[in-house]
Amino acid sequence: MSDTVLSATEEFVRLQLQHALTMEDDSLASLERLEQASRSPEVGELFRHHQEETKQQIENLHRVFGELGLPMLASPSPATKGIVQQAETLLAQAGPTRQDEAALTAALGSEHYEVAVYTALLASLTDGEPEVAYLLHSNLDQEHHTSNELAVCLRKRAH
Repeated sequence: MSDTVLSATEEFVRLQLQHALTMEDDSLASLERLEQASRSPEVGELFRHHQEETKQQIENLHRVFGELGLPMLASPSPATKGIVQQAETLLAQAGPTRQDEAALTAALGSEHYEVAVYTALLASLTDGEPEVAYLLHSNLDQEHHTSNELAVCLRKRAH
């Protein structure tokens, strides 16, 4: 852990943005793995669709860095590494008939973390950045929507 103390809101937002960029990059890689693990065409298509959304979210983050005049750097995200590890554990322990449920459960956990990250980022912003807020809200809205889609799909498979 760094001994550096973040003294300004801008520095804190910068750090959160760097974590968010790593989070989305990790999510994209994980979604590819979850798509491969899925058994049903519906679940596979859901993961392919979310990969496209995630690519757009990464592009939105790139634009946020530009709007704020920040260098586009990623920062380690131990939380997403743990979420990916949890996904691998679920997939390994689920039998062949439960792969879709395991993949959906893993993705749902990731979505909830992503919602928390974007919610915190938006709470940390100052009012003087409407374009940044718009881009981050766009990502947050997509995360909420995907979370709902995953939950509905998981409920259908669990019953």
